[in-house]
Amino acid sequence: MRRIVALSALSLACASPQTQAPAPAAPYKVVTRAKVGGEGGTDYIYADAVGRRLYIPRGGTRAVPATETSPAQPAVPGRITVFDLETLAPLGEIPGTGGNGVAVDPRSGHGFSSSKPVSMFDTKTLTLMKQIDVGAAQPDGILFDSYNDRVYIFSHPTKDAIVIDSHDGKVLSTVLTLIKSTLGRNRNYEASITSRDTWLNLSTCRMLAQQQVLAASGRGFRGED
Repeated sequence: MRRIVALSALSLACASPQTQAPAPAAPYKVVTRAKVGGEGGTDYIYADAVGRRLYIPRGGTRAVPATETSPAQPAVPGRITVFDLETLAPLGEIPGTGGNGVAVDPRSGHGFSSSKPVSMFDTKTLTLMKQIDVGAAQPDGILFDSYNDRVYIFSHPTKDAIVIDSHDGKVLSTVLTLIKSTLGRNRNYEASITSRDTWLNLSTCRMLAQQQVLAASGRGFRGED
């Protein structure tokens, strides 16, 4: 009963012309639309604010044999589709990549996708530079740290992060980042970096854990339970 009364009072107060404030202008609006189409699913898209490009990694598809009612479908390899951030005009594709997400280092001009193996590409020529073995990790979330030029690639099953030098693609370390007892399969988590601190949003246990980034050694994250 208390909830109903409180809600009714609030509704009446909002309806009163003396207390009702004018609605603010909408902060966002649709500027343009584009149909990207093509085979392969998508997960995270990445907008490069410096290079003014939009990266959409596309998963590969397996070949489908013909049936009595449908023709055979060839396999489509994973790739990254690239668009102009202003107009959404297609700029090209980076074959042999794919993955779940993309991160870009604007200073070196190197991009990375959380594929397996991890793909490193040239953002100017849109060509694959190298593929990086990450062992048992299953790459998913990815971000670039401009403070120390590191790329962090997160893995659900192994509950850790791969730390990569964005200049040469060298794997610097593998560091535990997640709470083992609470993080299950198929859970998303995000991170952002400010100065020397990394904040992880663990959606499984709804916790925010602060981890110290060791910029000098390249070893990220010191665990906190």
